[in-house]
Amino acid sequence: MDINARINNLCAAAAATRSQVERELLRAPVIVVGPHQTQHPGSSAPLVTILATGETTRTAYFKRFCDQVPALCGHYGQDRVEAPMNEVIAWRLADAMGDPWRRLVPASVLRKHDGRGGTLINEKPGEARANSAIACGTQEADAAAFWDALIGNQDRNLGNFRYDGSTGHLGLIDHAFSFARPGDLANSSVYLAVRHSAGRADITSAEHGALRLLLDSGNLHGLRGYLPADRANALEARAQAMAAGHLPVPGAF
Repeated sequence: MDINARINNLCAAAAATRSQVERELLRAPVIVVGPHQTQHPGSSAPLVTILATGETTRTAYFKRFCDQVPALCGHYGQDRVEAPMNEVIAWRLADAMGDPWRRLVPASVLRKHDGRGGTLINEKPGEARANSAIACGTQEADAAAFWDALIGNQDRNLGNFRYDGSTGHLGLIDHAFSFARPGDLANSSVYLAVRHSAGRADITSAEHGALRLLLDSGNLHGLRGYLPADRANALEARAQAMAAGHLPVPGAF
């Protein structure tokens, strides 16, 4: 399946959503766009985007296809266009799997602004706190470890999450370098490393149930229509291996 077909499939899935957040990301008027000042710009320089949503506003981040850094994408074995698409694919998977993963991952859609296409990602409140891998509590941290192992996240570093101290909740951001294949580069996986070091590498019954639903869905909850075949196959193989009872070590894609 070529990339245009996969883009169309992602757009169709978003158009059919019942999620209010996704509908606003897709259709709400853009009133402000500006550079996002961050110490860790990652694979691109995302734009802060303010959307008008009735009497309120919504903050999101726009990763344009044209802004991806070719050398960095190549370093991770990722394509410049498909890296931003991974943000939307990650959301589609989290949404299909349900909580706690739906709560951890920001809603994302493909959208154009000023004629340029890219991914619009809902803001996750909070800050990157070096100790939040454990400060957010075992349940959410362990769910993050399972998630990163499943999707083959290549770079869950100390800047790629948000911890909201007012609510005690965690948000996982930046899924551009995900859906890795065996042999792809692994830079960091902080939550997976913490869970292993704490002796909690066994899959829970809830996690096993989520894996069985994914594997029994027939098309990986639709991901075979969104991902290149080699990345979808790698995801399925990871899910099958994890269903045997244990999380992989970091970087074992």
